[in-house]
Amino acid sequence: MIRRIPLILFALATALVGSVAQAKGDNVISNKIDQRDLTRKHIAVTGQFVSALRVHDVGGQHILLLTSISGPSHAQPNPQRNERTDLRATYYDKAGPKWTEEWNIKDFVDCPGLDSSATFFVNNVTVTDLNSDGVAEVTVPYKMFCGGGVDTDTVKVILRQGAEKYAIRGESLVRIPGQQAFGGSYTADKDLSLPKNAAFKKHLTEIWNQVYVRSYSK
Repeated sequence: MIRRIPLILFALATALVGSVAQAKGDNVISNKIDQRDLTRKHIAVTGQFVSALRVHDVGGQHILLLTSISGPSHAQPNPQRNERTDLRATYYDKAGPKWTEEWNIKDFVDCPGLDSSATFFVNNVTVTDLNSDGVAEVTVPYKMFCGGGVDTDTVKVILRQGAEKYAIRGESLVRIPGQQAFGGSYTADKDLSLPKNAAFKKHLTEIWNQVYVRSYSK
């Protein structure tokens, strides 16, 4: 006899699979959540909500929250212009009934009198277990711009695993039709050259290659 799966259970399973974010490794699971989930967990959002992930690894439950704040420059405030953007990635750990901050990544661009922007590459944020130790690695890529015309972005790809932090930092490769491309250089943290960190370096380079090109159309 063939048993039929109830439609509601099939739909639920499909929804859960569809909500899982980029994750590599059998010991780590992640999925996207919204701001209502954060409210239920009593996690405050300061600034604009960008994205959030729930992560489960051998250490238990975690939340990654990405936010941004735009406003006047702190150096030369002009209330009529938004010339500063602050980005923040905060990783929370559930210690008992409460969520506590485990680590954060903070950066900003402040450009009085110039064009400025700062954004996360949300679709390229990853949760992995590259070294198979059961502890999630979280990789957060983002870009920042400060200038008066067509110029390169500052691009950073940062991997955190608890207190450990590794990064590739550089500039975007700018492609304009009919002109020679420029930019695209980067440097990697020297600890990424250690054999034990080879998987981290490979992963960071893969993410870099996904985000560093900035192309203009005619």
